Amino acid sequence: MFQIIILICAIGLTPADCQKETAIDVFRGPVASNEVMCGLHGQAFIAQTSLARHSSGEYVKIRCERTSGVREALRRRLGDERDE
Repeated sequence: MFQIIILICAIGLTPADCQKETAIDVFRGPVASNEVMCGLHGQAFIAQTSLARHSSGEYVKIRCERTSGVREALRRRLGDERDE
């Protein structure tokens, strides 16, 4: 599972530098099942809200972060496979 994170960043900030810590504003969107759906749902989320109407000195960036539940499941699975 992936958590959709919407970042509003200043136009002077490069996309690589646009992170949660440097963004003007951060919004948590819905959860998606995979990376592709995260991107698609992130775009749809922005289109359905006022986030698409940001000021001319800002831009919107979508981040897809793997949820901790998946990380833990992967750790358990990898640990199980190592034991075999």
